[in-house]
Order: sequence, then C-alpha cells, then structure tokens
Amino acid sequence: MDAIRFSLSADQQQLQAEIVVDALRRQDAPSREQLLALIQASDYRRFKLDSEALQQLLSSAKSLASSDLDSPVGVTTTVTLATRIDAELKLKLSEDRMRVEAQICSAYGGAPVDAPCFKRALVKAGIRHGIDTQAASQLMKKAYRAEPGSLHSAVIAKGRAAVKGRNGHWNSLIETSHTTDRPSQHQEGLIDLLDYGEIPSVQQGDLLMELVPPGAGEPGADVCGQVLEAEPGREAEFVESEGVELSADGKQLIAARAGLPVEIPGGMRVDNIYVVSQVDVESGHIEFDGSVVVRGDVAEMMKVVASGDITIGGSIQSAYLQAGGDLQVRKGVVGHQRSDDDHHFDSEDLTCELYAKGDIHVGFAQYARLQSEGDILVDKQLIHCLSQARQSLKVGRSGDRNAKLIGGVSRVGKQLVSGDIGTDAFIPTQVELYPAAVAEIDQQMAQLVDAVEQQEQQLAEVKEQLSSLSSQPKTPENQKAYKQALRQSIEVGNQAVEWDQKRQELKEKRKGLFAGVELIARKTLYPGVTLSADDNQLKNQQQHEGGGYSLVDGDICYQPELKETN
Repeated sequence: MDAIRFSLSADQQQLQAEIVVDALRRQDAPSREQLLALIQASDYRRFKLDSEALQQLLSSAKSLASSDLDSPVGVTTTVTLATRIDAELKLKLSEDRMRVEAQICSAYGGAPVDAPCFKRALVKAGIRHGIDTQAASQLMKKAYRAEPGSLHSAVIAKGRAAVKGRNGHWNSLIETSHTTDRPSQHQEGLIDLLDYGEIPSVQQGDLLMELVPPGAGEPGADVCGQVLEAEPGREAEFVESEGVELSADGKQLIAARAGLPVEIPGGMRVDNIYVVSQVDVESGHIEFDGSVVVRGDVAEMMKVVASGDITIGGSIQSAYLQAGGDLQVRKGVVGHQRSDDDHHFDSEDLTCELYAKGDIHVGFAQYARLQSEGDILVDKQLIHCLSQARQSLKVGRSGDRNAKLIGGVSRVGKQLVSGDIGTDAFIPTQVELYPAAVAEIDQQMAQLVDAVEQQEQQLAEVKEQLSSLSSQPKTPENQKAYKQALRQSIEVGNQAVEWDQKRQELKEKRKGLFAGVELIARKTLYPGVTLSADDNQLKNQQQHEGGGYSLVDGDICYQPELKETN
C-alpha cells in the first residue's frame, strides 16, 4: 500500500504517517485493519499507537480519496501515529527495609532496562545488600521479550534477619531414666526388645551436668546495608532441686547424694530411691517418699505407692501402682475382668490400676486402668483397657504401623495415635476426645450463669425501686434515694455486660481446646470405633487406611491427611 508512507521524526522518537494523494486516488482508502496490519509488518510495530491519531489518519484518507480530482496531489496530510517509549523501572522498598520489589513496564520500541540501568536505579535508591542478581536478570529478560506496555515484577533484594542467640542450657553428662527407655544393642548388632540395660543411678559427688553459656546470635542487615543487631540468648535457668549442688564456679551440677538422676527443666534432681528385686507377699506393699525401682515383677494384689517415679523392670499382674512422677513398666501390664463391664470409663471391673501425675510408659497392657496427668505411651498393644491421658495417648513409637488399640475406653486431652484402631471383628472401641481444661472452663461458665441470674434478680429489684420512687413526691430524701438506685442499676448493668463478655471468651477458649484434639491411625481405622467429643458422637462405619478424626467447626470429621506429631 503506497498511499500511506511511514517515517520517523527528527529525534527518532515518533512515527509519522503521510498520505500520498495521487496514490490514494488509484486505490480505495485503507481500512483500520489494513493500517494495523501495515504497522505490524513494519519496524515500528512495538511503538505505542495513538488510537485517536489512527482514527484521524483514516478519516483524512477517506476524505481525500473521495475529493475532487482537481485537488492538489502529493503529500497532503502528516499525522504523528505512534511514539517510541523506553522501558520504565520502579523499585518498591518495604516498610521494614527488608525487601525490594522491582517492576518493569516493557518498552514501546524504546530502550529496554539493562544491567547498567538497573544498577543505577539500585544505587539511587540506596539498595546495596541482599541483591539477587539472578532474579533481576530474569526479570529484565522477561520484560524484554514481553508485549510492549506489559508489567512484570519480582523480588530482587532481601535483607538478612538477625538470628537470636541460642539460649544457655544445662547439658546432661550422664544417662537418666528418660534416656535409657530404649532396647539395648549387643556387640553382635542384635537388639533385644526385652533388655533395657542397667537402671541408671549416681553416687554422691558424681558430675551430672555442665552449663552451656548463651550464644551471642548473628547480626543481620536490611537491604540498605544497615546492620540489625542480634538479640543474645537468655542465661540458663537453674532450679534448685533435692539431691544436687552447684560447683564453686556455678558451671557444674554435682550429685549431693546417691540415688536416681532425673532431668528436669533448669537442671536435674537426684531422688531418694528404694530398690527392691520384686514386689510380692514376701516384700509386702511398698509406700515410699521418693522414687521406687523394682528390678523384677509386681505380683497380683500388691500395691506400690511412691511420691516420685516408679520404674518396674519386669511386668505387673493385677496390682495397684500410684506415682507422684512418671511410671514406667519395661514389660507388660496384665489384669482381668471381674465381670463384663469395661465399656464405660467409670467401670470398676478391671483388676489392674496404674496412676501417675507424670507420664505412663508400658510395654503392653490388657484389662487395666491407666490414668496419667501427662502422656501414655504403650510400646505394642493396648487391649480392653480404660485409659485416660491428660495429654496424648500413643500406642507404638512414632511410625510404628503394627501397634494396636483394641476395645476398652480411651480418653485423651490432645492426641490418640496407634497403628491399628479397632479390629476387623468390629470389637467395640470407644474414644473420648476431651481436653482436661474443658471441665475447669465448664465450671467457670456455670458460676457465671449463677452470678448473672443473681444480677438479673438484683436489677429487677432496683428497677422496681426506681419505679416506686418516680411516683412519689420529689422530696430531697426521695431524689437522693432515686439517684442512688439509678447509680446502682447502671453498675449492675455494666457488671452484667462484663460477665457476658467473660462468658463469650470462655466459650471461644473451650472451642479452641476441642479444635486441637485428634484420633489418628498410622495404618487402619476399623468400623466399630465410637468417638465422642463435647456433645458430639460418631460411630465409624467404614474402614479407613490411615488418617483420622478431628473436630471441624464443632463436627467430628474424618480427614485422610492427618498425621501424628511428636
């Protein structure tokens, strides 16, 4: 099409279109589509097109094409049709100066953003630290290849946050009862699941722990290069405990007596320890202010009560154990039924009972009551037991798919985990997801309800008094009594609002507690398992491979992605 001639302005920044009249009269006036196609086929296709100028050019061409033949020929109209625009780079600095986002508007036929241009922009903005040159290069390439006028952004600089120093702590130099609860490995490389090694003990003067000082941390820097000071770690806390003493320089912990070492937050204690080979008719019942170690078994109908930890090296047969600390049974716990009444938690049908204010850890258990203020860990199987853990109940160590929970009632405050839960024989297995703190909240809410009822009664009496006073003569005495009653009604009303807010807070807290309880099967969750949580109850009707149940918006829901947490 020779009726339209393109040329650049003197500064090479604008595309000008000229209409050649004599050529135009030999052909039809160009359409919009033809002009756009002509521009796309030219070297000016990436210029920013002026739509109004394009329309002006089309109108002029149409007018000239239909004008009188005697009108002048040659170039008659010149229109600035498009403009060359360089790419534009913008840098956005976050408020905390830890992040820089770059945005490039692709060029309209002009110069792209190149590395020198990018560097000048960074210098001008004061960005000198944490620059990601690869991200910047990729952004420039992307913008260069993109359509003119398109926007592209990327994070091209990040600051380095300061790293807080490691807190000081006490480092144990010995084995304790919490570090030897795993099977021993013999020289041949074989593991004996029944051999847990020697029960740890210390003598007076033994070195127990050493103090590890806090770390200074690592300083950081924002993208402008300003140093961010690191927060040093906290000094290690030392908790004075029985049976231990500090060295003269305060950097070591030493046993002040012989006994059982127990690691605690802020140090270690050495418990008085009573050691007996076994508990039977010959030894009699044991009640001891301290910790008890039974190297062998606890026989039927025997009782062991200790204010500290209880460690049993063998097994338990239909006995009663109560520990003020942790309770550990290296082998099994076996009871039996007096009748057939283990289907509810308050049943007294089982002959073996274990209670601990700390954790309970047993090899396996059947027909026993296990009640812990901490966690319950069962190595292999938990069968027809009544179990209550204020925290979590786990059958099998982490990842163990062969551990089994069958029958009985299990009540947990956080998480119940086992390999299999229930059996393919559909044996009734009950699980109660019930955080321990819920009972305390329910009690507080009941007290609030009683208090609100009293307030409402008091408010009704005050309103009746106000009504009576308003109808009486306005004597100074009556006016004084009226103001006093009005003040009282306002105070009672404000108190009622405050208690209602407190009740709502308790309801939200209660809801949050239930949101964290879970039932999880590492391998199989069988039909016949009944779950209850709050006022909800659900009976599992189908076999699930893995996953578990939790509360979602107040409803018990199966979630296949649930996994155990340590």
